[in-house]
Amino acid sequence: MAIFATQQSSASASNEQIRAASDPAPLHVRTADTVQYPGPEVVLYGVLYPKGRYAQFWFQWGRTSKYGHMTHPTFDEGLDAFGPEIVSEYLLNLRPNASYHYRVVGKNAVGKAYGADKTFRTKGRRGRRSVLRRRGGSRTMGSS
Repeated sequence: MAIFATQQSSASASNEQIRAASDPAPLHVRTADTVQYPGPEVVLYGVLYPKGRYAQFWFQWGRTSKYGHMTHPTFDEGLDAFGPEIVSEYLLNLRPNASYHYRVVGKNAVGKAYGADKTFRTKGRRGRRSVLRRRGGSRTMGSS
């Protein structure tokens, strides 16, 4: 399985966003749709609403809604604490023509939030499993 992590920042804080920062509730997350490629590759997307606190995110994924796998938690002070933040992970070389479940998970100083369960089906032929992570413009390679 290969993974890229990305974040996209939003505009500066408004009065409403500053009020959200004082909200004692944990962040809010939303699992978004995937982007699929011709092979057994997919990009998982989610949206974080960190409510004024720096947050980390990861995706849970697997062949069933019990998941069984998770991407590496990503914490980056570069995330806009007022959000929303679009986050993503690239999963490469999954089992071809297979159904998978996934959801985004976010965590900040107040608590943890889980996105809704979604599914996707891979295409193509099977390849070697590996992890590829991208933060900003740099890329690093490792294994999971």
